Amino acid sequence: MKHARVVAAVMAICGTVGVEAAEVSLDGYVRRAEFNDIQLSPTGEYLAMTLPLEGATAVAVLRTDTMELVGNFRPPRNNHAAEVDWVSDTRLLIGLAEKWGPLDQPRPTGELYAIDANGKRGDLLVGYRARPDEPGFVTGRVVEPVAAFLTDPLPADERNVLISLWPFANDTNTRLERMDVITGRRIPVSRSPVQRATFTTDN
Repeated sequence: MKHARVVAAVMAICGTVGVEAAEVSLDGYVRRAEFNDIQLSPTGEYLAMTLPLEGATAVAVLRTDTMELVGNFRPPRNNHAAEVDWVSDTRLLIGLAEKWGPLDQPRPTGELYAIDANGKRGDLLVGYRARPDEPGFVTGRVVEPVAAFLTDPLPADERNVLISLWPFANDTNTRLERMDVITGRRIPVSRSPVQRATFTTDN
């Protein structure tokens, strides 16, 4: 009886007889996002954003005052720009990921790619696909099977960042290294006493 009264009250409020349910468009829920992650450069001059494309996730850089596209990065098919960080006013560090199935979530590959805001000087600085015979490869840069992840962008340092490295070899103790985001040169900073560890930095 109580349920019937509630229904009757709702029908009375809605003006009941002959009322039809309004159509709800699902386009806004199923439409692919035009962009995902957005990062403002330290001075506010540039805006970097990830763009989901068919089979890849690209990065676009816009000038904030005009919204003009000034640079971009598009990885190979099934590769995705998973993380984007400004390491200086004009230099970006991009963490790559891979996805194989259409419904799979991209999985980080441990590769770090750097590029200028204008799209130039792009280089895979560290990762299993980095090759010493690539044009512009810096002599003395370490090439090894490791997974690398940004630990600290070092805001006061426009040239270097701190990265964590997980070696693929038997020695799986995580290393912390300082990396030059232009040349890719790395300097050891510390080593974890345990395997597959993560580092946390303070000011």
